[in-house]
Amino acid sequence: PLLIGLDAGLTPAAIIGQQSLRGSVDIVGESYVEPKDSMGMERFLTTRLIPLLQTKFAGCPVLVIVDPAAIHRSQPTEETVVDIIKKKRLPWKLAPTNKVDLRIGSMETMLSKQVEGKAMLRIDASCVGLIGAMSHGYKYGAKKDGEMHEQPLKNHPWSDIADAATYLTVHLAGEDRMLG
Repeated sequence: PLLIGLDAGLTPAAIIGQQSLRGSVDIVGESYVEPKDSMGMERFLTTRLIPLLQTKFAGCPVLVIVDPAAIHRSQPTEETVVDIIKKKRLPWKLAPTNKVDLRIGSMETMLSKQVEGKAMLRIDASCVGLIGAMSHGYKYGAKKDGEMHEQPLKNHPWSDIADAATYLTVHLAGEDRMLG
């Protein structure tokens, strides 16, 4: 199946990947929202992600891996991001954690490993958002004293794209490997 790492918020992002039987992971698509175009999850799914799945990946089964915080209800509507995903009939699962260090660690692990002499994690050249996030956009900021912040900067869309990717990789890493 296609595995979709999904980051919610008003600048949602989705990273689409597949794992081979041998264990390599191919990132094959992405969808994200620029800050100037902010939108909620329902509109993102309806106008961006679902049309992408229907055109580029028609007929492929999917599993959405979403931030564990997606089960929290909004104050105005009492609806959750998971409720919206369910309404769109997308199979879903919560990522095993939203701890940044574990998510980044899962990505680092996949980037540092090989499967049959090739990179374990491969990113299609069409995924310019993820490539940009990984090359320059997703980073830690420096404090006034020169020390680095403990959390990456929330600089949209880079942080949203990277978060979506790490929900995917932490799912593939699995809870047993994260904790061990």
